[in-house]
Amino acid sequence: MTKVLSKKRPLTCVRAFQRIAHACLGDIERGHRSARRGDAESIHRMRIGFTKLAAARKFFSAMVTDDGWSAIKREIAWLNGILGEARDNDVALAYVREMPKYSLLGASRREIDRRVSSGHARVARALASKRYQALLTKIRSWIDHGLWTTTSDRANGKLRETPLERFAPHRLRRWSHRLARHKDRPIESRRQHRVRIMAKRYRYMVEALPELGIEVSHSRLREAKAARELQRALGDLRDLCRIRRRIDAARKGPFKARESKLSRQTQKAIAQFS
Repeated sequence: MTKVLSKKRPLTCVRAFQRIAHACLGDIERGHRSARRGDAESIHRMRIGFTKLAAARKFFSAMVTDDGWSAIKREIAWLNGILGEARDNDVALAYVREMPKYSLLGASRREIDRRVSSGHARVARALASKRYQALLTKIRSWIDHGLWTTTSDRANGKLRETPLERFAPHRLRRWSHRLARHKDRPIESRRQHRVRIMAKRYRYMVEALPELGIEVSHSRLREAKAARELQRALGDLRDLCRIRRRIDAARKGPFKARESKLSRQTQKAIAQFS
């Protein structure tokens, strides 16, 4: 009797999203203890975990949009506001410590130190709160048993069972084209934050797919590297803008040179999208 080898079932979009989302939740929970102690890198990693979760939700938006996510999104915004403020203060302090040419006046330095301590204290209180624990519970329940997993909506149900390897290339192509629209002219300051979010989402999803066993083309991997550079450059521009508000006008020279360099890096990175 000839033995029939069973084919491996393709990974569906519903399972793919759940695996990515649980991985994000794991990253968030692993950073919790150190973040409560004021570790700047752990605070940053927690924020990345929430950003990756939002990126995955956006990637599969036609499938996972429901009232449950709307409520969770509001709670994430509350926590990210606290984590983000602490992160901004940590970045400002890092500039003062590591880049002497950007040193602030003594009074400004003392103010930054105070803000850092205050920000870390707020993070510790938030992460020790019942509200935070309730948020994690809600996210975990929504990932596995949210309304989106059982809705009878035809489009939603079809996407749930669609193989990821069929869905992902089309979605990535669409996101890549959206980024490419900004390469013909310098990105205006009012659009920089939006483009940075788009770059982060694109990068995180390209990086997540190989971990799920999905092959990613060389062009997409190259664009993901460009997205990382774009994200970094636009993030540094944002940080410099915030820090400049705290220094004397006579000290802004070094910042101008740095901003020009970052603007060039931004255009070089985004030019790699098609």
